[in-house]
Amino acid sequence: MEFRSHNRASQKKGRIAEALVQAKLESLGYKLIEHPEPARIKTAKGYIYAKKVSGDFRAIDPAVGRSVLVEVKYRDRPLRKSDFQPHQIKSMQEHFEAHGITLVAHVSRKGVMIYGWFEFFLKEGWE
Repeated sequence: MEFRSHNRASQKKGRIAEALVQAKLESLGYKLIEHPEPARIKTAKGYIYAKKVSGDFRAIDPAVGRSVLVEVKYRDRPLRKSDFQPHQIKSMQEHFEAHGITLVAHVSRKGVMIYGWFEFFLKEGWE
């Protein structure tokens, strides 16, 4: 199990970011099929996450019938590899290699930016 502490403000920002991304994905024509939530247990110090999920959204691109996996990150600065947990990178890379549409949604005060995994992974400073 993984232990992470989340305060209410952080949780609220996360929910808002995910709602913005969901609206963006729907406006791009993706059919959302799942918004998995990790199993968690509340403790006095925060939450214990009992299960890791492979992404924040799963969808289908109806135009081509391909699976879509989206990881959402809320940061008011450029994203870094360190913003991703190892299991997130592994899941995203596996989905990409299986020819799925693999996306990173970066939410900031400037709005919602959607990057393809390949484009994002090859960004300068990611090695």
